[in-house]
Amino acid sequence: FDDVSDRQWTPMMESAFDVIFKLADGPIEHIENIIKNLAVKTGVKLGDAGNQNNQNQLPQHQQQHHHHHSQMNTNPAALLVRFLNCLGKAAVGIAYYLDCTVKDELRRKEAKLIQYKNIVERILLNPKEYHEETLQLSATTCLCKFMLLSLELCETHAKMLFDLLKNSTFESVRVSIMVLMNDFYLKYPLAFAAYSNDVYGCLRDRSDNVRLAVLKTISNLILKEMVKPKGQISEIALCIIDKHPQIATLATSFFTELAKRQDGEALFNILPDIFSNLVGGKLDKQRQLNEEDFKSIIKFLFQYVTRAIIRALKGATFSEELCFEEILKQLIKGKKIATESITETLWKFYKDPSNDHTDVIAGKILTFIVGNEVNTKLNGIIDLIEAKEKNHSFVYVSCLLLQLAATPKKIENGVRPKQFRLPKTHRLFEILGNIIVSTFHDVFDLQWTPVIESAFDVIFKLANGPIEHIENIIKKLAVKAGVKPGGLFKIPLSSQSQPLSIESMNFENAGNENNQNQLSQQHHHHHSQINANSTILLVRFLNCLGKAAVGIVYYVDCTVKDELRRKEAKQSAAVNKKLQKKTRNSKKRTKRKTPDEDDENESTSMNETTNSSSNRALNSTTNRTVDDEQNDEMCQVFGDAEAEDPVDNEVGLYIQSLCEKNSLLMQYKNILEQILVHPNEYHNEALQLSATICLCKLMLLSFELYETNAKMVFDLLKNSTFESVRVAIMVLMNDFYLKYPLAFAAYSNDVYGCLRDRSDNVRLAALKTISNLILKERVQPTGQISEIAICIIDKHTQIATLATSFFSELAKRQDGEALFNILPDIFSNLVGDKLDKQRQLNEEDFKSIIDFLFKYVGKKKQTESLLEELLKRFCIANGSPHVWRDLAYMMSKLTFNEQSVKGLLHDYNDYANKLVDYDVYQSFLTILDNAKKNLGDKPDLKVLIGELSTRINKERSPNRILSAVQQAQQKTKQQPKAARAGGAKKGKQTTSRSKAKAKQSDDNDDDDFKENDGDDDDDD
Repeated sequence: FDDVSDRQWTPMMESAFDVIFKLADGPIEHIENIIKNLAVKTGVKLGDAGNQNNQNQLPQHQQQHHHHHSQMNTNPAALLVRFLNCLGKAAVGIAYYLDCTVKDELRRKEAKLIQYKNIVERILLNPKEYHEETLQLSATTCLCKFMLLSLELCETHAKMLFDLLKNSTFESVRVSIMVLMNDFYLKYPLAFAAYSNDVYGCLRDRSDNVRLAVLKTISNLILKEMVKPKGQISEIALCIIDKHPQIATLATSFFTELAKRQDGEALFNILPDIFSNLVGGKLDKQRQLNEEDFKSIIKFLFQYVTRAIIRALKGATFSEELCFEEILKQLIKGKKIATESITETLWKFYKDPSNDHTDVIAGKILTFIVGNEVNTKLNGIIDLIEAKEKNHSFVYVSCLLLQLAATPKKIENGVRPKQFRLPKTHRLFEILGNIIVSTFHDVFDLQWTPVIESAFDVIFKLANGPIEHIENIIKKLAVKAGVKPGGLFKIPLSSQSQPLSIESMNFENAGNENNQNQLSQQHHHHHSQINANSTILLVRFLNCLGKAAVGIVYYVDCTVKDELRRKEAKQSAAVNKKLQKKTRNSKKRTKRKTPDEDDENESTSMNETTNSSSNRALNSTTNRTVDDEQNDEMCQVFGDAEAEDPVDNEVGLYIQSLCEKNSLLMQYKNILEQILVHPNEYHNEALQLSATICLCKLMLLSFELYETNAKMVFDLLKNSTFESVRVAIMVLMNDFYLKYPLAFAAYSNDVYGCLRDRSDNVRLAALKTISNLILKERVQPTGQISEIAICIIDKHTQIATLATSFFSELAKRQDGEALFNILPDIFSNLVGDKLDKQRQLNEEDFKSIIDFLFKYVGKKKQTESLLEELLKRFCIANGSPHVWRDLAYMMSKLTFNEQSVKGLLHDYNDYANKLVDYDVYQSFLTILDNAKKNLGDKPDLKVLIGELSTRINKERSPNRILSAVQQAQQKTKQQPKAARAGGAKKGKQTTSRSKAKAKQSDDNDDDDFKENDGDDDDDD
């Protein structure tokens, strides 16, 4: 014990203690003797902390030990540590001895006691025989206590116990088990993890007493940290609305106590699991919440979680934020949460300094709930933006808050009231401009783009005369990006070089010709390096340009137009008031006039009214009120105009001025053309994508810009090697169709053609866009919709699912007529050789599409109309056997009624000569079988079906088949060789159908016919 340099002493002591506890008869006496001897050596007495003199000498001895390490083998401090280790080891050994050895001895000495366990098992396994409640309760309690003797007993009988908990008919038995569950979790905390679902499941028990016992047990275990709360804790949340008052009170008390633990973290950590289980139908059908109960639970939990809300949104995905926003808005709308207290706390978090983005998250939540009430805090928000300008996430969220000040007001009498705006010279716009320009060069700042977009939105929505601010920012960014109006200096965009440093280039004067040469020289000297930073800066600049274009469209369509409408309404009201006054004066004079004078006055009054209306139309914006004078930009831009709608005319003139060749935006448009027209030189994907998006957004400014650039955009859609470019154009197509609904008719083939794109993402984007436009009735479905039908069999699961959903939704419109009206066009394009060679359908795919679409054809009139169309096609489909087979298969999918059968019989000659084809014949046999099943056993119908069956089978006679083969051979000989050669080449495209057909041949005559049938296909 004294040799403190011996590092093996502690392991030796621990193993020796283990031997004594496991082998000695009465080990505690031996251990106590050892402890006493060690206490003497250490200088520790019973009831004392040790020898005071030795304690006082510890520092001195430590110093001596430090200086004479090679000479000293003893150290009082080290001996005390060893003694405490021995004491701890003795305590653990005694616990082991008492908990295991003594009980095992008890089990051996009291073998008769353990033998009685069999009686307990017999009672519990035969509840029908031993059905008294007290007997079942006693046996259950006894079993639980046996299980506490050892883990072996516990593991052996755990399943029996939890079966009783779930299935026992006696409430007292289930309650007893739940009460004893505290001991089980204390004794064997891990052993019962597998049964946690059964424990929580008892919170759904039909008995109030059982639910109460379960809630007490679970809440006690969680609060004592014996069990960690998991997603199942949502079951406790449901107890908040339990009909039993004591259960509801206990549940609320549990969450109240949990909210106090770990500064709210204990509750916060389980909130996502609770919300996840409560939302979205994850509960059992019996536990589904109505709206009132759901709001009651959420209202209770939210009173503790203002801070937890902020933490919950840290790291949340965009979709999760949207879900959270909607939940929060619904709760506020229903006045289910204390909005004022939460809002007040959030404003506090938003203002306070933070290193963990608490201020950013608080601001984001405020955007969900404050609305245009933010007007009262504008100055405070602006001050915070200025103070925290380096935190771009904070600036972004603050801009979102500022935009709420411009929330559009409700329209009154057809006119929207004047929108709140800040003066043109307000400091906010200078602050935002400085932030954008000063951080433009930081290419590693991923928050820069969101900041500029939200800042531009603030300027367009709040500034009085925003375009001037935007143009100033764009000019400064153009200098930093190294571009000038009308052109772009050449920058290397190869992705195989290393970037030049931003500081090595003089961006501030990049627009000058001398500095252009300087840049060119720098590039020449660093040929092995790519100016990747310059590429990123150019991409950023183009993003700003596109954002500016969209902002101008919003500003003109909303703010400018609304302002002009308000002026027009005021002037109209003034003119009407003046006319009413004249009318009243005229009526007074007519009392003293003769009838002839009345006619003359009436004519004069009508002329005055006509002239007033004309003058009002021509001069609707020339008369200005005091409010009109406040909007300087409107006054300078808009003047007199002669048109049926003066407002639209003036807006058109304003847009025309913005799109003039010498305007700022149009001067930079040349950059886009330079990049897009020379993809080999500017082949960076991000640059091509940004230029494409920017051009599309500029096209939204005016119809003239659209017409000028539409061909370039659609050439990119067809030919761009970058998938992202093609996807972006398809996504923006929604805006094009909304802005210019008729102009895109000429390019519809290109739009639908994207459904054949090699890229899954492009096809998916195209399908989303087209289906959205059709379902929103912006585009009328035409024959090209057959391209969507082919998407039903697309190998990409999401595309196939979206296509089927589209047709299902279309079938609900107009009582099914919306889909039925386009089915003939779809079938016309799917049948025959109208599809491109790459899109030719094999027989299996064709049938899959037809089977799906025919699910929506069920009405009598629809069946008859479609049958008529198919018979017409049969009549003109001479020489095309695979067309016959397609048409026959479609006919076999119809539900035939009496009228339909008569139609088949009446038009028999239209398809009689096609029945020699085996597949056509089989389809007509299917038609006959279905007709017999659907029409029953009516005698007159039996005659009709019998006659039709006789005629059909007659066409399958050997003579008819031979005659058809000879005709086909004769026709083949008459065809030019070149035509046959071309046909043979084309026939390779339909080998899958030929193989399928050959498998079904049933005789040599049929085989001979099908060989010539292939020639017919070729001829077709």
